[in-house]
Amino acid sequence: MKVTINGIPVVLDRLAVHHATGILVSVVGAREAVYAAYGAYQRAQGITLPLDGRDIRVNSPSPVKGRFTTLARGVVHGLFVRENLSEYYLVLEPNNPDLAAEARWLSNQIGLPILPHWVPEVRKLLPNQALTSWRMEVYYLPRFRAEEVKKAVQSAVRKGHLTLPQ
Repeated sequence: MKVTINGIPVVLDRLAVHHATGILVSVVGAREAVYAAYGAYQRAQGITLPLDGRDIRVNSPSPVKGRFTTLARGVVHGLFVRENLSEYYLVLEPNNPDLAAEARWLSNQIGLPILPHWVPEVRKLLPNQALTSWRMEVYYLPRFRAEEVKKAVQSAVRKGHLTLPQ
C-alpha cells in the first residue's frame, strides 16, 4: 500500500503498533525515499498511516533501529524496529504459524517448557489489548504478566487440559 511518511512516498509492506507506538514498520521504495522515511520516522513526534480505511497514529519508539536491504533496480527494503523487539514481542508471517518458534519464545518468556501443540491454547492467555498489526501476526507478553501466564499453564497441565504427546 502506498503511503507517505512525513511527505515521503514509500510502499508500506507490514506494520505492528502497540499502544500507538510502532514496534515494526516495514517499507519498500527508492533508496533515498526509504532512508529519508527512516530519518523522518526517527525524528517525528509521530506519523499517521492509512490502514484498512482508517488512519492509524504511529509514534516512533525510542530507541528505534533501521535495517536496510537493497533489492533489484535500486529498490530498498527498510525495516524500522523497536530496539528490544524480541524481548516482549513475537512477530510471525500471517497464516503460516511456526508453532515451534512460538513455543520457544513462550518458554523463554515464562520460564517453562512449552510444547508446540500447546501453543494455540497458551496463546489465548496472552494480552492483546491495543495491539494492531497489518500483514503479520504479533504476540506480546510483558515481564509483569509472565508469572500469571506461567501459573495458568501449570494449572492447565495439572488439570489435564494441556497433555503430553502419546
